[in-house]
Amino acid sequence: MNKINWVLNSPTITSWMATVVNLGSSFVVLPLMMVKYNENQISFWFLINTLLGFAALSDSGFGSTVTRAVTYFLSGASDIPKDINEYNKGFEVSDKPNIEKVVVLYGTTKIIYGYLSLLSFILLSTFGTLLVWNILSLSNHSIQMWFSFLMVIVYSVISIQTTRLSSILIGLGFVAKLNRLNILGGLLKMLLFVGFLLNSYPIVYLTGTILNVGILVYFINKYFINKWINENNVTILPDIFDKLIFKSLWPSTWKMGLILWGGFFVNNGTSIVISQIKDVKIMASFLFTQRVFNIIRGISQAPYYSHLPEIINVVARKDFNEVKRIFSAYVFLSICLFVLASLFVVFFGNYIIEILGIKTEFLPVHLI
Repeated sequence: MNKINWVLNSPTITSWMATVVNLGSSFVVLPLMMVKYNENQISFWFLINTLLGFAALSDSGFGSTVTRAVTYFLSGASDIPKDINEYNKGFEVSDKPNIEKVVVLYGTTKIIYGYLSLLSFILLSTFGTLLVWNILSLSNHSIQMWFSFLMVIVYSVISIQTTRLSSILIGLGFVAKLNRLNILGGLLKMLLFVGFLLNSYPIVYLTGTILNVGILVYFINKYFINKWINENNVTILPDIFDKLIFKSLWPSTWKMGLILWGGFFVNNGTSIVISQIKDVKIMASFLFTQRVFNIIRGISQAPYYSHLPEIINVVARKDFNEVKRIFSAYVFLSICLFVLASLFVVFFGNYIIEILGIKTEFLPVHLI
């Protein structure tokens, strides 16, 4: 029993378990989808996943910054250093967690993420519509596809709000619980996806599953927050926008936001262009290849993100030797995982999907 509890409460092990579930889901669901759906539907599905990634960008880097801020305050800090100069000068750190500042941060982020949710809605309603218009036209503007797209817009708003809660929870040390939630959510989606696909249900059922599971995850995150509030006898103040906290968050947020937006367009810019061509076969092949490599990238990043609170905590203590040791070890492991998995797909990918009877192939090696 003690070993089971240790496994379930280990951020690293639960992160890997969540990764395995997502990987297993991809390996189970993706082949079924490639067999059951035509190339138009496959292209639309992968494009929908690109839009979900685009919607997540509306967070614009606030998520990781909020996690860092919560960790600083729990470490006893009275303020968040705005830049490297303030960090080097030092800042006041108490022996006790600064719960009051966490509460103020909680109220400030509620207002921030309200605007971010609005931004996400506007982006998907405008840019997103332009992006999917071509594939919808090739599908004769299928009503079910339109409903799927509308559900993605609603999900994006829910997802932004969930990101706010999960960012705070990660800083509060709920990494293992969130990973367990992701595992259960991933298993639920996988089971429902498989059931729908085996019975040849249209894509609208899959997007409906994503939306409903997303709503469920939001309310469970909300429950975790309320539980922490009650256990710590915290009084939540009326929504207050603390300008000083925002000014402390913004310098690193906008830089992270630029990195995220730039990374998204570097990784997905080509797929946005490809989604506008009329050759559905090439479109499906490209988006399928990109989807697989995105899965590989997510798997390779698991070691780093599972230890993010630990790294931030060490940074707050200015133990740079320990930061270097931890950071370099996890980055090296992530790179090795990505390279090995990518080479496997490049050299054996098409052989595997041929055995599975999937018509859509990976792009040729020289194009990858």
